[in-house]
Amino acid sequence: MQDIDRTWAEYNPGDEYWDILCFDVYSDGYRQSWYDYAVSIAGDKPLAIGECSKLPSLAQLDSQPKYVFFMAWAELVYKRNTAAEITELYNSSRVITRDEL
Repeated sequence: MQDIDRTWAEYNPGDEYWDILCFDVYSDGYRQSWYDYAVSIAGDKPLAIGECSKLPSLAQLDSQPKYVFFMAWAELVYKRNTAAEITELYNSSRVITRDEL
């Protein structure tokens, strides 16, 4: 789903057909109200940031703890984040990178 509108429930084919709710964040998706909405749809299932250009901050991950992964969208990550922001996030003990698997 994406942070365009809040009609996600209309697209739910039934809980037995999906395992993780992936949420694409390109606009206002990191606002707490969007997170709360995503959690209300996901229920007990994992929640993820399926695509993003602006990476979540560590503070956002602290206040929105149900995200199990995030995926930056290719070249957009370098347009929307500073080198310091990228380094801080990926060096956090809360983030596992491919070399740590």
